[in-house]
Amino acid sequence: TKKPINLKLWTGLTISSDKNWVRSKNSAPEYSKLTQVCLSLGLFSEADLIKDDSKIADSLGAKLENLKGSEIKFKLVKNKTGLNSIDFTTIELLNG
Repeated sequence: TKKPINLKLWTGLTISSDKNWVRSKNSAPEYSKLTQVCLSLGLFSEADLIKDDSKIADSLGAKLENLKGSEIKFKLVKNKTGLNSIDFTTIELLNG
């Protein structure tokens, strides 16, 4: 059944232009979860991130606050324990 659900994402606190390898995946390095969510939602661009990630943090609080109540969609993937988890690269804003 498709219907809106309230969901809180635990992403960590790091916004950084650095990419890190994820042990459980055999793919390319990835941004931190918070960085990837913000990029996917269009809160800043990859070019902005590379320029100066410290300036992004100043305006991010207000931008995230404005997203409250917004609808997003994403895909679920099986993690290494067999449970479903959010693929942070597939997040997109539906009503924005």
